[in-house]
Amino acid sequence: MEGSKWQKLRTASEFHVVFEGEAVKDYLIDVDKFANTMIGVSNALQEANRVSNGNTHSKISVKIKANFKESSFLVELILFMTSTNIGAVTNIATLIGFCGYHPGSLIQLYKKTKGEVIAGKREISDGKYELTFDNCSNPIIINGPVVVADWYGDSKVRKSMNQIADVFRKKGIETLRFSDNMREAESISRAEASYFEVPEDDAIEEKIDTDYFLVTRPDFEGRKTGWRFSFGTTNDIHKKTSDFPAKVLDEKFLSDVKVLRTLIPQGTVIKAKYRKITHRIGNLRVQWEILEVLEVGLSKSVNRSLSDF
Repeated sequence: MEGSKWQKLRTASEFHVVFEGEAVKDYLIDVDKFANTMIGVSNALQEANRVSNGNTHSKISVKIKANFKESSFLVELILFMTSTNIGAVTNIATLIGFCGYHPGSLIQLYKKTKGEVIAGKREISDGKYELTFDNCSNPIIINGPVVVADWYGDSKVRKSMNQIADVFRKKGIETLRFSDNMREAESISRAEASYFEVPEDDAIEEKIDTDYFLVTRPDFEGRKTGWRFSFGTTNDIHKKTSDFPAKVLDEKFLSDVKVLRTLIPQGTVIKAKYRKITHRIGNLRVQWEILEVLEVGLSKSVNRSLSDF
């Protein structure tokens, strides 16, 4: 479809946001808390739609009307959608968690990860993917569409979700609940508000160089993520190779791996041009990228340490 000549399909769906706590026991709520949370909900929907569908052929708008429930302040949100793919857009509210509990929702992902920054992402199958983190040696498996992880890693989506959780910065609101009245409600509690905070990202060092890497986990589908490497060092406590995730950006190498032109058996070592970026996101975080694979061979002895870099 070209320009504005796309078939506009419109639909609407509803879900509820409930504020619970001492601050709303008399059906009153501070206007700043209310407005900020509603803007956050609207922004989260629009930014997730941007990541998934782009803004050219897909639009979302939100309208609200207030209602009352004992010891709470309930807001009914009506979501209006215009898109060439209504099914995909309608699913956004569900996958964020605004329509109620969903095991693969964005809100559930924040709860599982406690807001940690994702270091690597690998789709295992349709409806299942694996996430790795800098401060955790064991990846976690998520059942749900991988697009949710894309939203999680998007800075604008994260800022919108943090804006929703900002209602807990002052006392009075203890829980936010989201539901379409057809499924169990999703919730965010005051204790979970920190999971949605936006980490400060300050790149303090960037280095480009060439060295040898031992491949500890390849991705045979030729994808950029899912790869892990080491310098052959071991963790003395667990007697395991100390490895780390790295994004592989060499398209020719990835293509060769996928079509089996390049084989990656156990013990494969590559010589590669790499980029190492050190960020200050909470604690220090190191991001590795393999820019170009120069040689592929089997290991005889690789004994380097991450501290050498």
